[in-house]
Amino acid sequence: MQLLPNEQILLGNDSTPLCLTTLRVRSNGRDWGKASIQQIFLEDVCFVGMTMVSTPLLLIAAVLSGVTGIIYLANQNNGGSIGLFAGIVLLLAYFGSRRQVLTFASAGGRISLQASKMKYEHIVLCLDTVSARKNDRYLRQYPSAPALAA
Repeated sequence: MQLLPNEQILLGNDSTPLCLTTLRVRSNGRDWGKASIQQIFLEDVCFVGMTMVSTPLLLIAAVLSGVTGIIYLANQNNGGSIGLFAGIVLLLAYFGSRRQVLTFASAGGRISLQASKMKYEHIVLCLDTVSARKNDRYLRQYPSAPALAA
């Protein structure tokens, strides 16, 4: 990434999926034959957030299967161990499907990144840094305006 005049890197670098500079948020991604580069200038950012995405239907199926298996085992039926095993597999699938998604949005687009391997503190730091830098740019552009709400 070539930096613009008066631009400095705040978080990340060119080889990380997310790079935050004093002027923009940039995402670089390569996955399974796909490549993407997206960026949003800080003055255009209108939303930053982190959400946890999961498949609760797997958890419900795991509980139902596990309870059915336990009932069958208590009645000494042969299918109980299969139901219990299926419940455990579905429970593992539920925990495997959970992921954190970090999102930066503007009026014209959105950058969404899987942040499952990022520590929560790093995500909060990233979101707070984007908000603070956007506020700084806003105050420089409109010096007599009040600061944006945090």
